[in-house]
Amino acid sequence: MDFKEGYGWNLPVAFYFQVSFEGSPGIGKVAFKEVSGLRTELEVETVTEGGNNGIELKLPKPARHGTVVLKRAVIPFMHTFGKWVRATLEGGLEKPVVPYILNISLMNKKNEPLYTWECTGCYPVKWECESLVSDKNEVAIESVELACTAIKRTD
Repeated sequence: MDFKEGYGWNLPVAFYFQVSFEGSPGIGKVAFKEVSGLRTELEVETVTEGGNNGIELKLPKPARHGTVVLKRAVIPFMHTFGKWVRATLEGGLEKPVVPYILNISLMNKKNEPLYTWECTGCYPVKWECESLVSDKNEVAIESVELACTAIKRTD
């Protein structure tokens, strides 16, 4: 059964996505091998009702957003993205941290966004190079972890 005919939509594929940064100075689109950490969760506080020990109330607390992890091949820091990561992590907070809006779009076969996750107030909090192993023939991969103020999905 074709999902489009039966339900009005196609199942998206996870390998066709686009990553772009909005802000100044402009970073624009950057290619990545993998994106993870797109999550929002509502924490709850458990409170025992006074005078009735058999009841626990679950009260909502502010939403927490995941740190977005971007993975790609290790490349020089010449690109604006690399310069931003380096300046933030190695700058010693001598200059203000410059946040960006990160848009991660899942694309359809016509190269149009199906879903976009808008991550606001993003800045790098961690850079890591995966293990370098002498007996493997693999591309060296680096990851950059970004803290975000909010993550929202739009259709």
